[in-house]
Amino acid sequence: MPNKENLKILANISRFLVGGLFIFSGFVKIVDPIGTAIKMEKYFHIFSENIASFFDVFVPAALFLSVFMVSLEIVLGVALLMLYRIRGMVWVLLALIIYFTILTFYTHLTGEPKDCGCFGDFLKLTPFTSFLKDVVLLVMILVILLYRNHFKSKTNNIKGTVAMIVVTVVTVLFAGWNIDHLPVIDFRAYAVGNSIQEKMNDGIPDSVQTVLFYKNTVTSEFKKMTQKELMESKIWKDTTWKYSDREDLLIKEGKPNSITGFNLVNEATGMDDTEAILQGKHLLVSIKDMSYLYEDDQHKKFETFIVQLQSKGVEVEILNSSSSAAMEKLANTISLKGADIYTFDQDESKAMIRAKVGFVLLNDGIVKGKWHINDFPSVEEVLNKVE
Repeated sequence: MPNKENLKILANISRFLVGGLFIFSGFVKIVDPIGTAIKMEKYFHIFSENIASFFDVFVPAALFLSVFMVSLEIVLGVALLMLYRIRGMVWVLLALIIYFTILTFYTHLTGEPKDCGCFGDFLKLTPFTSFLKDVVLLVMILVILLYRNHFKSKTNNIKGTVAMIVVTVVTVLFAGWNIDHLPVIDFRAYAVGNSIQEKMNDGIPDSVQTVLFYKNTVTSEFKKMTQKELMESKIWKDTTWKYSDREDLLIKEGKPNSITGFNLVNEATGMDDTEAILQGKHLLVSIKDMSYLYEDDQHKKFETFIVQLQSKGVEVEILNSSSSAAMEKLANTISLKGADIYTFDQDESKAMIRAKVGFVLLNDGIVKGKWHINDFPSVEEVLNKVE
């Protein structure tokens, strides 16, 4: 057991590290609370399939839980750095890190989901790395817990309480802004400035070693060799050795392409237009929930918007992740002349833009601009991004 002075040093180092990490982890998720909600939904579905079906009940509340959990991370991190009511706060921290550790251990054990979302889309950690991170945090929080009665706080007063209320309100309002508009920082592959074509081909293949098996027809002996060893041995010159089998061993796991689901097959023609859309000026209209397009008669504005853009040389494509019936209703309500329609994968649509209805502007496959339906752009705004 360390003496009091050493424990004090360890506790303060742990306090700054844990507090700073909680604030950082919370911030990279609070800029994209919808992304955290998507990750939570995956956990709920997996738990429903593998543990108990009632977990599906939490799916509709995923966005609320996302804002609550991420805001709690930031507030606890600030409270820890401020030493605000440390004796009580450390127990909340302990409960939270135990919860996170169980989640990451489950992810490591089952491999589902492959990424815990601990740092949102900013940083992807393997399940085992995430679990180790939480174990280290758990140890540091236990050190803080041991020393909690010796911390001298100057914020356990009205000013401290007001400061924590302000932090909480600002955090929740910031989360709300990122939900009603677009994330103020976009960590995803479809971020403004990225080339979709490059992101579709930036993966790293698995590193694989091929092992060959040869059998001696006289002695029934087996030999296992790599291709290099085979060439050096020149075993094929000995007619008593015959090829038997081969095995490909994974040496190092690769990395998939950042974008894997950007496939655009025209509903009218059945043609794959992906390559064509990655050339020239295109405005992609991602629709996941058609009802948002009818609010305040936005669909009428949309009709004029399409015509004006096309007259300026910008093609408009509608990526429909809503239902076919909803798309048919829209086509019967307004004129979509010249705007091609594509059925688009809902998960890929969520990755592309965090909006029920959103606009993504491409110029030769490079993302030049993105807008939420709540920030419906003018024709001039769109043209200024590609001229």
